[in-house]
Amino acid sequence: MTFAQRHRQRHAGFTLLELLVAISILALLAVFSWRALDAITRTSDALKLSGDRIDGVARVFAAFDADSQNAQSADLQPGVVRFTASGGSVDYRLDNGRLMRHLPGFEPVPIAEGIANMRVDLVLVATTPANGALVSLANATSPKAKANSPPSKVAAVRIVLDLADGGSVTRLLLLNSV
Repeated sequence: MTFAQRHRQRHAGFTLLELLVAISILALLAVFSWRALDAITRTSDALKLSGDRIDGVARVFAAFDADSQNAQSADLQPGVVRFTASGGSVDYRLDNGRLMRHLPGFEPVPIAEGIANMRVDLVLVATTPANGALVSLANATSPKAKANSPPSKVAAVRIVLDLADGGSVTRLLLLNSV
């Protein structure tokens, strides 16, 4: 038997130190992979919650838009909006963080959750005849407005939803001309 053959037989496997180094490297890779996967999962969950919140607010304002377009009047009270049309009325009320849509004779239907407060008020805005842009009434008589075409006044409902997570969303719903 030659020297090379005897040397290969003695060193045919790995030493304990080599195995410990390999296991340590694999353990570090596993820890870093787990942390990255955990971060991705948390980000995905946060994005889903944010998307759900945006969808809820979009549903609220779509319902407000649909009901306010047919409304002949809007009755505003703290935490309650009532749109009245020739076919009846619809109420929006805040109930324990859930915005409820209520038609007379039917059970209230929740349309959004996670709303801490709803503030509503009636405002008057003006549209300029030249471009239809909305301006405040204080600016409606500015020198920029033409004397022969005064702006038309429009009633609007301003709705501010304070969300439970600290955010706030405002929407201006135009009603009928006054």
